[in-house]
Amino acid sequence: MIAILFAAAVASGAPTAPKAFVGAWYLGGDGEGADTCRVRLNAPPVIGGFQLVAAKVCAKVTPRAEDLYAWYVNPQGAVVMADPTRRAVLVLKPLVKGVWATEGGDFDRLLLQRR
Repeated sequence: MIAILFAAAVASGAPTAPKAFVGAWYLGGDGEGADTCRVRLNAPPVIGGFQLVAAKVCAKVTPRAEDLYAWYVNPQGAVVMADPTRRAVLVLKPLVKGVWATEGGDFDRLLLQRR
C-alpha cells in the first residue's frame, strides 16, 4: 500500500512540458540557403528536462547534434537543449514571435522555429 501511495505521489509531482512548445520544430542556420533539420520537442520527462529527438541530418546544422537529449524553457524564456548530463548544448533566446535564436551574428547563430 505504501509503495502505491509513493508511486502516485511521485507521478503527480512530475513536471509537465509547456504545451506551446511540444511538437515539431526546425533548427537551422540564420541565412538564405542555410542547412536546417527537424527536431521534436516531446512531453515525456527525462533527465535534464523533457525528451528531445533530433533528426540525424542535424549534424549538418550543429556539430553537437548527437548530444541533444533533453529540452526545457528556462526562467528567462529561453529554450535550452541539453545533453544527458544536463549540460546546455544550445540556448535559444526569444528573437521575434515564434522564433528563438542562439547568440551570435546573423550568419553565426541558429534559429528554432515552426514552419
